[in-house]
Amino acid sequence: MQIDICKWYNDAASPVVFMIDDLCNVWVDTNANGIIDEGEDWGYAKRGPGSSLVFLEERIMKNFPQLKVTFFIPVGVRAGVIKESETGMKSEMINSDPETREFFKSIGEDDRYEAAFHGTDHGIPGEKAADFIHEWEAYKTLDEALTTIKKGKEVFREVFGHYPRGGKYCGYKKNSFSDKSIDLSGFKWWCRYSPGHYGRGNDAGGEVDYFGTASVIDIPTTVYGSLLNTIVYPGPLGVKSIIKRLCKKPLIRYKLAIIDDLIKRRMVVSIQEHIAPSRNDGRRQPDNIFDDLESITAILKHLERKNAWYCTCSELADYVYARDNTAIDFDADKKGITLSGPEEIIEKEITLKIGPAAVDKLIQPDGAVKPVEKGLVNVEIMPGTYFLG
Repeated sequence: MQIDICKWYNDAASPVVFMIDDLCNVWVDTNANGIIDEGEDWGYAKRGPGSSLVFLEERIMKNFPQLKVTFFIPVGVRAGVIKESETGMKSEMINSDPETREFFKSIGEDDRYEAAFHGTDHGIPGEKAADFIHEWEAYKTLDEALTTIKKGKEVFREVFGHYPRGGKYCGYKKNSFSDKSIDLSGFKWWCRYSPGHYGRGNDAGGEVDYFGTASVIDIPTTVYGSLLNTIVYPGPLGVKSIIKRLCKKPLIRYKLAIIDDLIKRRMVVSIQEHIAPSRNDGRRQPDNIFDDLESITAILKHLERKNAWYCTCSELADYVYARDNTAIDFDADKKGITLSGPEEIIEKEITLKIGPAAVDKLIQPDGAVKPVEKGLVNVEIMPGTYFLG
C-alpha cells in the first residue's frame, strides 16, 4: 500500500489565487466633480455608490463564485503617486472611523476574501511618477523597517482582530534588508516577486519557496490580469488592430499558453490586479479590475476547464506547510496511519493519495468517516491513528 500527500489540495493540477492590491481608505476624484465615479474608489466608498468592491462582486465574483481573493491592504494614509497634484485625493487610515473599520473587518470575515498586509503608506511620492519610492525601498535601516511594520501590524489587528499572516512588497520593490524585515516580523508567508520576474515558458517560475531563518513561505505571482488586453482591446483601427481582430482566437490561445504551461508543471497560478485605475497624477494604474475586465473574464473561463484549486494565499501557505512538514507512518497489518509533525500542522487539512489497493473510506482518530474517491481523501491532521476501511 502506497500512501502519499498530494502536492495540492484535492490533487488539483494547480492552485489559483486572485491577488488584488491596494484596497485601502482612498478616493481619487479624477474628474473633480465631487462624486465617487466608477474607477475612482480604492475602498473609501465601501459598498456605497461608486464602490470598486461592488464592481468586483457584481462583474467578476458573481460569474465565478469559486474564486477567492487575497486583498493586499495598505493600513495607513496611502501616498499619492506625486507630491503636488490638481487631482483631489482623499486618503485616510483603515481605522479612521467606526464605519470604515467595520467595512474592512467585514472583508476579513467573508469566506471569499482574505486581508493581507501591504505596508502603511505604500511609499514616498516625488515630483513625477518615476520618482516614487516604494515603501520597502524607502526604509533606511532595518530598525526603521521593523518599527514601521510593527505599528502597521497593530493597526491591522485593531481592525481585523488578528495580526496579518502574510503580505506583499509594495510595487514588488525591496532593498538589501527587506527580506530580513519580513523574516523578523512574524509573517508566515510573503509575496516577493512580480510576474515579470519569471519570464515565459519553461522558466516561468511558479513554485512555492521559503526564505529567511523563520522559513517564511514565498508565494510567487505568476500572471498579470491584463494578459489578454492587447488582443481583446486591439486599439484604433489600423493594420495591427485588423490582424488582431482576424487572429483573435489563436492569439488568445498563444497568450493563455503561459497559464497552460504553469498548470502542466503543477505550479501556482496567481493573478495580479489592482482594485482601481485612478491615480493623482492623472494616469491610469495598470493591471486593474476595470481596464482588465474582459481579459480577467477570459482567463477565469479558461481556468474553469482545468483541474484547479481556488484558494487564498493563507490557504495555500497552510497546505504547503502541512504538506512539507507531515510524516506518514503506515501499519500494514492494522491498516493504520499516523500523521506526525510540528504542532502547527494540527487541524490543517491535506489530501492523501492511497493505492494501488481499493479503499472505500478512512476513519479519522476523532471518528469522522472520510470517503476515499479514486484513491483520494481529504483529512484533518490530528494525533492518533487513522484506519482504512
